Amino acid sequence: MDATDFWRPASAVASVQMSPAERAMLAEVAEILGVSKRTVQRYLANSDLGFPEPAERLSGGRVWRKSDIERWKRAHLPLPKSGRPPKK
Repeated sequence: MDATDFWRPASAVASVQMSPAERAMLAEVAEILGVSKRTVQRYLANSDLGFPEPAERLSGGRVWRKSDIERWKRAHLPLPKSGRPPKK
Protein backbone atom coordinates (compact mmCIF):
# COMPACT_ATOMS: atom_id res chain seq x y z
CA MET A 1 0.00 0.00 0.00
CA ASP A 2 1.39 3.40 -0.92
CA ALA A 3 0.28 7.02 -0.49
CA THR A 4 -1.85 6.92 -3.65
CA ASP A 5 -4.05 4.25 -2.09
CA PHE A 6 -5.36 6.85 0.34
CA TRP A 7 -6.17 9.46 -2.27
CA ARG A 8 -9.85 9.71 -3.08
CA PRO A 9 -11.57 12.20 -5.36
CA ALA A 10 -13.74 14.78 -3.58
CA SER A 11 -16.83 13.35 -5.21
CA ALA A 12 -18.01 10.28 -7.01
CA VAL A 13 -19.69 12.51 -9.60
CA ALA A 14 -18.05 11.90 -12.94
CA SER A 15 -16.78 14.83 -14.95
CA VAL A 16 -19.33 15.83 -17.53
CA GLN A 17 -18.52 17.71 -20.71
CA MET A 18 -20.53 20.95 -20.68
CA SER A 19 -19.92 24.22 -22.42
CA PRO A 20 -19.54 27.24 -20.12
CA ALA A 21 -22.92 28.51 -21.35
CA GLU A 22 -24.58 25.33 -20.02
CA ARG A 23 -23.04 25.58 -16.54
CA ALA A 24 -24.40 27.31 -13.47
CA MET A 25 -22.75 27.61 -10.08
CA LEU A 26 -24.66 28.35 -6.86
CA ALA A 27 -24.99 32.12 -7.36
CA GLU A 28 -26.26 31.69 -10.91
CA VAL A 29 -28.68 28.94 -9.85
CA ALA A 30 -30.07 31.33 -7.23
CA GLU A 31 -30.44 34.03 -9.88
CA ILE A 32 -32.23 31.66 -12.30
CA LEU A 33 -34.65 30.63 -9.55
CA GLY A 34 -35.11 34.16 -8.21
CA VAL A 35 -34.07 33.18 -4.69
CA SER A 36 -31.04 33.60 -2.42
CA LYS A 37 -28.07 31.25 -2.37
CA ARG A 38 -29.17 30.15 1.12
CA THR A 39 -32.59 29.18 -0.26
CA VAL A 40 -30.90 27.07 -2.95
CA GLN A 41 -28.96 25.33 -0.17
CA ARG A 42 -32.27 24.67 1.61
CA TYR A 43 -33.71 23.17 -1.57
CA LEU A 44 -30.67 20.89 -1.76
CA ALA A 45 -31.11 19.81 1.86
CA ASN A 46 -34.80 18.95 1.40
CA SER A 47 -34.86 15.62 -0.44
CA ASP A 48 -38.65 15.84 -0.83
CA LEU A 49 -38.22 18.66 -3.36
CA GLY A 50 -36.22 16.55 -5.80
CA PHE A 51 -33.75 19.35 -6.50
CA PRO A 52 -31.25 18.30 -9.21
CA GLU A 53 -27.90 16.96 -8.11
CA PRO A 54 -24.87 18.88 -9.37
CA ALA A 55 -23.48 17.63 -12.66
CA GLU A 56 -19.93 18.34 -11.46
CA ARG A 57 -18.08 19.18 -8.28
CA LEU A 58 -15.12 21.42 -8.92
CA SER A 59 -12.64 23.00 -6.56
CA GLY A 60 -14.66 26.21 -6.86
CA GLY A 61 -17.91 24.50 -5.93
CA ARG A 62 -20.82 22.58 -7.37
CA VAL A 63 -21.91 23.01 -10.98
CA TRP A 64 -25.38 22.30 -12.36
CA ARG A 65 -26.72 22.12 -15.89
CA LYS A 66 -28.85 25.19 -16.52
CA SER A 67 -31.38 23.01 -18.34
CA ASP A 68 -31.82 20.84 -15.20
CA ILE A 69 -32.41 23.95 -13.08
CA GLU A 70 -34.89 25.44 -15.57
CA ARG A 71 -36.79 22.13 -15.76
CA TRP A 72 -36.98 21.91 -11.94
CA LYS A 73 -38.10 25.55 -11.74
CA ARG A 74 -41.00 24.96 -14.17
CA ALA A 75 -42.11 21.87 -12.26
CA HIS A 76 -41.72 23.11 -8.66
CA LEU A 77 -41.87 26.89 -8.37
CA PRO A 78 -43.49 28.72 -6.82
CA LEU A 79 -43.44 26.47 -3.77
CA PRO A 80 -46.62 26.23 -1.71
CA LYS A 81 -46.89 28.97 0.88
CA SER A 82 -45.72 28.11 4.36
CA GLY A 83 -47.55 28.93 7.54
CA ARG A 84 -45.47 32.09 7.93
CA PRO A 85 -47.64 35.24 8.09
CA PRO A 86 -47.05 37.88 5.44
CA LYS A 87 -44.71 40.77 6.25
CA LYS A 88 -46.43 44.06 7.07
